[in-house]
Amino acid sequence: MGPPKTTTLALEGERERTERTTQKTMKKQTAIIVLSAATLLIVSALLMDSLAVTEAQPRRLNRHLAYTGLGIVSAVLVNLFDYRLLRRRYVPEALILAALGLLVLVLIPGVGTLKNDARRWLWFFQPSELAKLFWLIALAAYCARHDGEMRLRWVGFTKPALAAALLVGLVFFEPDWGTAALLAGVTAAVLFMAGTHWFYLACSGIIGLELAAHFLVRNQEKLTRVLVFLDPKHYADGDGWQVWHSLLAIGSGGWFGKSLGGGIHKLGFVPEQ
Repeated sequence: MGPPKTTTLALEGERERTERTTQKTMKKQTAIIVLSAATLLIVSALLMDSLAVTEAQPRRLNRHLAYTGLGIVSAVLVNLFDYRLLRRRYVPEALILAALGLLVLVLIPGVGTLKNDARRWLWFFQPSELAKLFWLIALAAYCARHDGEMRLRWVGFTKPALAAALLVGLVFFEPDWGTAALLAGVTAAVLFMAGTHWFYLACSGIIGLELAAHFLVRNQEKLTRVLVFLDPKHYADGDGWQVWHSLLAIGSGGWFGKSLGGGIHKLGFVPEQ
């Protein structure tokens, strides 16, 4: 015999109430995300307009608006895509191979663009930006596929750590230390949430910090950046000029700012607006 009719109706009613609550929560969260993104887009456009006062033609603003429009169109198209297709077999692997291939290409002289002593650009984009997205999708799909096995050392840590090490290493030698650190941090966070044992992550984190310190003390430019960050005023007349005047620009606005276009530090005081 099945359950009583009253019990079935009660379960169906409870299920419907749960679904309605979930839908309301999702709509609220979506509204918050959209509102936050729209606010950032508006503020960023205003800031670009403020910087454009030093240009005969507002090239910086126009380029920013063009990229903003492209981003909005891309977001609408992605929203129409069923993300569950990304979990299909071989799709995550293809994304990882694509990321690795692009990161290798950018390091090849004559292919990748050398700018400011770094090879981060491939034609008109940075492969490391795509690598972050591709790796996050592939890692999430891997963790979902191996749910229940993530406590195992080989499945839950060694295999994804080796793939992450390849990506992080290629980005590190562009060099782009910030993006490399971000990739490593995101990898550790996703693995931890998926159930990887904290001991493996802690050990790899300690090794990563030791390697970073080793390379840092051997790279005077990067070491100087850290010292400037810790004490910008001490280096205000040299390597810390940009950072110090950026702080002065923020501080000179006080609590209410200097209104749109009113700041003076963009008028040639700093090398990078």
